[in-house]
Amino acid sequence: MKKLITILILSAITYAASSQTYCIPSGGFGACSLGLNDFWITDVSLTGTGSTFAFSGGTCVANAPYYLNTGYQGDVVAGNTYTLSVTKQGNMYKTYFNVWVDWNNNDTLNNTTPFLENIAPNMLLAAGGGLTSTTIITIPAGVTPGVHRMRIRVQWNVTNSNNPCLTTGQAETKDFSLNVISTSIGIADNTNSPSSVIISPNPFTNQFQISDFKFQISDVTITNVLGQCVFQSANTNQQSIINVDLSKQPKGIYFVRLMDVNNSVVYTQRVIKK
Repeated sequence: MKKLITILILSAITYAASSQTYCIPSGGFGACSLGLNDFWITDVSLTGTGSTFAFSGGTCVANAPYYLNTGYQGDVVAGNTYTLSVTKQGNMYKTYFNVWVDWNNNDTLNNTTPFLENIAPNMLLAAGGGLTSTTIITIPAGVTPGVHRMRIRVQWNVTNSNNPCLTTGQAETKDFSLNVISTSIGIADNTNSPSSVIISPNPFTNQFQISDFKFQISDVTITNVLGQCVFQSANTNQQSIINVDLSKQPKGIYFVRLMDVNNSVVYTQRVIKK
């Protein structure tokens, strides 16, 4: 029942975020509309534990108002700190990036409470340092889990970081979605010491192993953050090493649950597919 409630809450949050109506930037002009072909957002990434956000291959938005909702979505974990990297196309100019996130999903992108939403004002490309700008951000620990709109603007030689709806001069704006995951979702208390089980590697790419457990395991279940089962295996032969293959699952956070011969959950552990 608890799992069902969690799924329903997250579904409602996701629906609410997806149905938001956000302002469309106005004014300015795009570099590709002038035939310059060198001034738009190509790559955005958030690097750190639990992140699956790695957008790449962005193209130039050719028509006014030089704005695009990419529809791209990646996971981050509430309370975690990440390196935000934004890359633009073309030559080295005096370029500024601005980043906003609608943490409270109220259709605006510039609130200061309960969390600051202008998370990266006027990130300047380092002089002679190429086309990428980076900064460190922390996902608010108290933010509601679910999907939140993120807006990134690249702009030449102008700083107007306080207005996510305004574009002046040569600029482009792209929107993305951050799926914020709570570290508490789906995690039960361990009844065995974490040292009694080895799960390796973690983070993993496609597969990992469960080994060195000091108790009899009858069943292994892996769930995603929505509580959906993505892997289940009965340990009928009491193998000492259990192989788990999640190659067909997307990057993100999963939860390992081990059950004993009495069908009681005796161990849980969070794992991350990178």
